[in-house]
Amino acid sequence: MVTSGNDFAISGFLGYAAISALLLLAAAGFAILNIKYIFSNQTQWKMLMENHN
Repeated sequence: MVTSGNDFAISGFLGYAAISALLLLAAAGFAILNIKYIFSNQTQWKMLMENHN
């Protein structure tokens, strides 16, 4: 009973760690995409302003 309980706790912790790691990776990828999008918009905006002037 004790070993099975420990195995269950270890597997549960590993599962939780894997899920949290996946969430962190997804959040990091989303942030990187947003940063690239913002930078591309800023460059387009600067080009528009320069062309307008």
